[in-house]
Amino acid sequence: RYGIGAANVVKASKAGAVSADLAGQLAKVPHDLPGPVLVTITIGGNNMTASFVDILQGKDAPDLAAMKADIDAALAEIHSPDRFGAGVTATVFEANVYDPSDDVSANFASCPSPLSLIPSTFDIATTFKTWNAAIASSLAATSDVDVDSHAIFLGHGAEQPSDGTRWFFSDCIHPNQVGHDQLRIAFWNAITGGT
Repeated sequence: RYGIGAANVVKASKAGAVSADLAGQLAKVPHDLPGPVLVTITIGGNNMTASFVDILQGKDAPDLAAMKADIDAALAEIHSPDRFGAGVTATVFEANVYDPSDDVSANFASCPSPLSLIPSTFDIATTFKTWNAAIASSLAATSDVDVDSHAIFLGHGAEQPSDGTRWFFSDCIHPNQVGHDQLRIAFWNAITGGT
């Protein structure tokens, strides 16, 4: 779908962003871009971190709904008629949330606080499934692309050995250089149709 030739790159992302920041980030994107426009988004992980206590108490439904509403609003703006110029179309590629525990809560035991406080019996896999389903639902409604970073990162969590198998820094949250490279590859494959 997208040629490999010259491309205009507009960076509006910011480290530490949560979904409520999407509107402000979009405001920095010009309204006169040559098409087609390709938008990449990585959002949701910081929302989950901010909702840490609510998640553990099973009271995160409002947090999840707020994230989904923010994503829906961002997608609506991106796809609003002529948002990037007359007749210019846009496609969004959004990564869901990867899990540093490899879907096993006990794997957070050696991580810094507050992650180390997660009970080993807590159903972390269902939590990530629920939050990622909300992201997938928003993208499906607009026929945009869900980049399944959660699946790609499984088996490379914070408990894996530091021989290139682990894709996270010791903070158990942020991808290391290998992890960031794998995320880049995931986006590239999604955009180009590669494997």
